[in-house]
Amino acid sequence: MSWSCILNRHLSILLLYCFPIFESRMSTIRADASSLYYYNDIHKDMNSSYKIMCDFVASTDISSKGLHWECENSLPKYDICSKWGGIICIGGVIQEIQISYYTIIGTIPSSIGQLVSLTYLHLEGNALSGTIPSSIGDLTQLSDLWLGSNKLVGLIPSSIGNLLALQVLSLSRNCLIGAIPSSISNLRSLRVLWLNSNKLTGTIPSSLSLLSSLYTAYLFANSLTGTIPSSLGAIHKLMALSAYRNYLHGQIPRSFENLHALTSFRIYDNYLTGSLPSELCGHSLVDFYPKRLKEGTADLRIFTDNLLTCYAPCLSSVAFHYYGGIPPCNLSEARRYDAISSVNPSARPTYYPTQPTAARGSLTVTVIPTTFSSSF
Repeated sequence: MSWSCILNRHLSILLLYCFPIFESRMSTIRADASSLYYYNDIHKDMNSSYKIMCDFVASTDISSKGLHWECENSLPKYDICSKWGGIICIGGVIQEIQISYYTIIGTIPSSIGQLVSLTYLHLEGNALSGTIPSSIGDLTQLSDLWLGSNKLVGLIPSSIGNLLALQVLSLSRNCLIGAIPSSISNLRSLRVLWLNSNKLTGTIPSSLSLLSSLYTAYLFANSLTGTIPSSLGAIHKLMALSAYRNYLHGQIPRSFENLHALTSFRIYDNYLTGSLPSELCGHSLVDFYPKRLKEGTADLRIFTDNLLTCYAPCLSSVAFHYYGGIPPCNLSEARRYDAISSVNPSARPTYYPTQPTAARGSLTVTVIPTTFSSSF
């Protein structure tokens, strides 16, 4: 047998036994390299997050609040995940920032939009000023955004409509202006919407009816105009709607008969007219204030309250209500309706106002007796 044959035979045996071991070693090396790249990416993200958090320190006085938020040369002096107060991390990545009610003064840095793994951002009850950065719309993992009770100004950024995972949006008690952005209707997971106590103008977007998961909508104490959209009657899970102290006019939509979960409805200090319809009866309503409760109030500001004509007698059974001198609609007609409704539940009474209604102040409106629509 020639030497070349012997060499080829031994080489074949060597490859047969050694190649699987070599391939296994190579797989291990590739896996280790992949893990190293992943670690480097995480490490890079952590370094980026650290710089962003130091941006927040630089733009506010939080370092004086005893939470160990301190930086040196744009780097944290202490480990953020274990030492900084109000920070929750998972795997070294910042998931939650909860620093509410520390009276923090300063502004929200635009770089905060780079904390893309953030799920909770709670900055409520501080003294933050400036605008809400549009980059906040890049926090697409966010489920809770609490920015209420600060001194924020400017418009609500339309980029908030990008936060598709958002369940709570609280921007109340600031100095925000402009219209409610229609992009909010993109937030189909939203359950709580608090925009109250700002300086918002424009109308209530009818597209809010797309927020099918919404439980609470606080729009009060703004300068909203127009009518209450009838489309809101499609939010079947809505439990609380407060739109008082605005400039709303028109009537309460009859579509509200579909709001069977509604327990609280406050609409006083507007320019609403017409009657309080029987469609609101028989629901879960326990808190209904179409007129302002004057007794015991320390608020001396002058508001023009609603010019409502009468209320459906069945609404007198609402546990907490104030109709402020609004008369019940014709009781004899209501009794007739009660008698026939057991036979024909779809029957609707024809209500007549029983006395004139006067508005507060020098303006007096007299209601001319007339037959209201038979489909309250």
